[in-house]
Amino acid sequence: MALALVVGCAADLSAPVAYSEPPDADGGAPPPEEPLDPGEWEGMDFAGRSRFMREVVMPTMRPLFVESDAARFASFTCASCHGQGAAAGTFTMPSSDLPALGGAPADADEAHKQMTDFMRNIVKPKMAELLGQPELRCGKCHPSAS
Repeated sequence: MALALVVGCAADLSAPVAYSEPPDADGGAPPPEEPLDPGEWEGMDFAGRSRFMREVVMPTMRPLFVESDAARFASFTCASCHGQGAAAGTFTMPSSDLPALGGAPADADEAHKQMTDFMRNIVKPKMAELLGQPELRCGKCHPSAS
């Protein structure tokens, strides 16, 4: 049975790749993986977190980023948030590739205000919900300027 499967974060998420699942020992298809539920992040191992990012976070967050700035986020990938950690396979956060926070107010000028409002009012609450971390802080993803 052929399934459409999105492969890795570096892949174009809009172009599924055909994948044939090997049969299990009795000749049938293996059982489907359990669905992932938002809020279970803390109890997941690396493989579970990877799958959660691919199957829950990216399909939820990518459209939000693209809607906020289609040109800037046309090729939104794992590296958009994880920076070089995506290529290295570590996905370490906070990511030194994101803007450092804690210096001058990020919304001090109009160019940054739109992004700051988007991050504060859309991204942070949605990620907090998905990860089950209602007290999610900006420093979870962004490095500190100090």
